Amino acid sequence: MKKLLQLEYEARINFYYSIKIKAWMIISLCLFAIALQFKSIEIFIAKIFLTLGIASCLIVIFLIFRSKKNKKRIRKIEEELAKDNLEE
Repeated sequence: MKKLLQLEYEARINFYYSIKIKAWMIISLCLFAIALQFKSIEIFIAKIFLTLGIASCLIVIFLIFRSKKNKKRIRKIEEELAKDNLEE
């Protein structure tokens, strides 16, 4: 029972990571679009938005790696549950 609860918890975390990844991807695309709009008007403002866009892309990469790590934990728990079911 404890492993099932842990599996459910890890699955929820994985779901939240997927939502965060999509949200940060949209934010970074918007920041890049704003940077392109300001490129012809004011280069300083464009550089600020470009830097923020790059930072948000790095956040997306970080969240993807955390999500993959969480998926490995989920697989490990599923394997343990399968072994326990075979033993019974």
